[in-house]
Amino acid sequence: MPYRSVVRKDKSTTQVRLVFNCSSSKRGDLSLNDYLEQGPILNPSLLDVLLRFRIFTVVFCGHIEKAFLMIGIAEDDRRYLRFLWSTNDKGKEYVVLQMNRVLFGSRCSPFLLRATIRYHVRKYLERYPDCVDMLDNKLYADDLCYGAETVQEALSLSAGAVSILKDSGFHLRKLCTNSSELQALRIQNGLSIEVGFEQDCKLKVLSLVWNLYEDSVGVDVTPLLNSLESMGNTKRSVLSTVARVFDPLGFISPFVVRVKKLVQEIWERGVDWDSKLPDDLRIKWEKWCCETGCLSDVRINRCYFSNWDRDAGGIEMHIFCDSSQVAYGAVAYFRSETTSGEVGVYFVMAKSGLAPLKKLSLPRLKLMGALVGAKLWKHLLVVFKSLVKRVVMWTDSEICLYCIKSSATEWKQLVSNRVVEIQDCVVPDRSFHCPGLENPADRLTRGISAVSLKSDDLWWSGPRWLKSPRYDWPQQKFRVPDEYMQEKRIAVHTAIVKDDPLIDISRFGVLHGGEVSGNG
Repeated sequence: MPYRSVVRKDKSTTQVRLVFNCSSSKRGDLSLNDYLEQGPILNPSLLDVLLRFRIFTVVFCGHIEKAFLMIGIAEDDRRYLRFLWSTNDKGKEYVVLQMNRVLFGSRCSPFLLRATIRYHVRKYLERYPDCVDMLDNKLYADDLCYGAETVQEALSLSAGAVSILKDSGFHLRKLCTNSSELQALRIQNGLSIEVGFEQDCKLKVLSLVWNLYEDSVGVDVTPLLNSLESMGNTKRSVLSTVARVFDPLGFISPFVVRVKKLVQEIWERGVDWDSKLPDDLRIKWEKWCCETGCLSDVRINRCYFSNWDRDAGGIEMHIFCDSSQVAYGAVAYFRSETTSGEVGVYFVMAKSGLAPLKKLSLPRLKLMGALVGAKLWKHLLVVFKSLVKRVVMWTDSEICLYCIKSSATEWKQLVSNRVVEIQDCVVPDRSFHCPGLENPADRLTRGISAVSLKSDDLWWSGPRWLKSPRYDWPQQKFRVPDEYMQEKRIAVHTAIVKDDPLIDISRFGVLHGGEVSGNG
């Protein structure tokens, strides 16, 4: 097997590790991965892990040290994991070695790790039911990001996780928390804390940067900023940069949509991979690159709720949809209320897509934005099924709202298909109209600068009226323009009436005064 070293100078322990290319093969032959089954996907969705990570008041994180290398390979299978190793012996430059542990790069490694952990932790189901549920369903690969509502619950879960994994042959390290009280209790109980609680302490949690002291999260833009130092003004450079932007929760979608639109324009003009960009596109590209440095300051509170009172009732989720000729998408917020009437609105996530190259009418694009919102509705309701009690969807398109509330069979094929999908995910009676200037989804469909994004209250907190009582929300009075009614499918029944004559003249060849001569 070929392999290469991966150097990570930012790591505190193993800065160099071997990664094997199990997909390598001779031309016409099969690779090792071709013979291996991938196995079922046992890891939870990364998006779901991040969404749940922001629910808890007290959170903790940990990492299983060298998780793959803790799992042994059956002796009969080790001969398939042979590789050449260079030696310092002049008489024998290379020796053949074989891996005895699960390696990085094989197709089935993620499944083997997850299945092994699941097998061992389930032995403790009766003794630590909550811990087993956490490790069985909330552990993402070798990273644990979870929490609780109280310090004591968090202490019990984290201590139980360390104990169970230790008995199973794994070491849970790099433990950290946002609670100084939990940190003190762990030290008091003889449990180590390897990450301090300093003011400038920042950790990378999956794809987010977490400031423990402020308990805030943001997008990790370090790979993006490092890549821009050596980037050029070519199509290849632009696409390489866009690929480095990883923002699963959509925090910086209004900024990223600008460069995605730029990529689309580059493709439309047929620019070669290594050719310089035209001047107008180059100016847009350089302007976007200059603004990326501000993204490091874009942060949001890690916990959704700062003043949620459970006695006041459940959480509402509000989803705003919009579209433009550039992009379409949706953004979701939580709305909580205390017993004293104080209301809080909190950003959850956003999702967007570029408008297709084939030009569509704006009403149809609005419907595509509503479809994104409907899918958000369905997915988030599954993730927060015990938390959210009511969901509302908003759009600034009266035409789109009329389609959602009407029968799908009334419309032509494209519109009808979208309406069917939307109605399958949402409750049409909970879809409402809002003014376009007060629709936060407008930000991710048109794009804004990084500086504006940082302090944009409409994007981070939704419209102001969302913090008011329901009677102050936008009045639902809308009218569908007559010209759009032409999109409706009209059913027409046709019937051909056949009039059979008493005498069929065509059957006769010659007509005489009082006589008729037949063809026969």
